[in-house]
Amino acid sequence: MRNSNKTRNAPTTALRVGVVQGGRIVEERVFQPGRSITLGQSPRNHLQVSSSDLPARYPVFRWDGEGFRLRFAPGMDGRVAEAGQVHTLERARHDGRARRRQGWWEIGLSERSRGKVEIGDVTVLFQRVAQAPATPQPQLPLVLRSGLSQLVEPGLGISLGAAACV
Repeated sequence: MRNSNKTRNAPTTALRVGVVQGGRIVEERVFQPGRSITLGQSPRNHLQVSSSDLPARYPVFRWDGEGFRLRFAPGMDGRVAEAGQVHTLERARHDGRARRRQGWWEIGLSERSRGKVEIGDVTVLFQRVAQAPATPQPQLPLVLRSGLSQLVEPGLGISLGAAACV
């Protein structure tokens, strides 16, 4: 029974993230569900941006096993749109949609969420998008999978082996 619940609750959308700096898109990527996404100056981040307004490592989207959660600090400006309504991050803090966790404010993102977060001169744009279909595992043709012994007749193989020894 548990597996069927996991399948039913599995996210069907990925998270598309764009980083704008100085009025230009400097990076855009699509992240599949299952891991948190970091932004910052360190090359170890998923999204690397050079800005004095950013820490070395900022966990901008946290994966909690069920979905993505946007993380923000009180000084950050931004908006989240879902179900036809747009909410500022400040309003989400005051009306209880955002919760405090590990020094950050967090707001859950639904399958249809989109929005932006402004951190100094850096703007992070995000939206949930359909996941790319799983790519099939590449396979060798049947003739090559069966092995060389299946390709050569036994009599011819013995003759070739004897000729190679001479």
